[in-house]
Amino acid sequence: MLRKLIISIATLIAAGSASASDWRQVYIGEDRTVYVDVASYALVGEMTRAWVRQDLTREQIAVSGQTYDALESRVDIDCAHRRVSTSALIGTYHSQRSITLEAAGPEDIAPDSYMSKVAEMVCAKPSGTDVAKTGS
Repeated sequence: MLRKLIISIATLIAAGSASASDWRQVYIGEDRTVYVDVASYALVGEMTRAWVRQDLTREQIAVSGQTYDALESRVDIDCAHRRVSTSALIGTYHSQRSITLEAAGPEDIAPDSYMSKVAEMVCAKPSGTDVAKTGS
């Protein structure tokens, strides 16, 4: 019984550490600081998916009237053609409540933008064995 409990706890710990975020700062600008979760990389067809976090220097107001000061988005980057789609966009206010904002794309990645810095990091991803492959 104790052996089963220890194995269960060890499995839970391993699963938790496997899904841990690893946020890396990629851009600092006047209006935002941007991070990429390098642990979230996944291949989706020809695209590389990753989560991006933006800490904004000023509060923004959504169409709904709610304010937010940070964004988390799930992006799909076409490294070969320098294009990005945002499939999930969540705004938070002081890390408390969250609001869902409109997704966008695909669109070209502008040179010298924060998204170009995100793409540089995501497209320079580790070897394919380190990146999860998914069909969705």
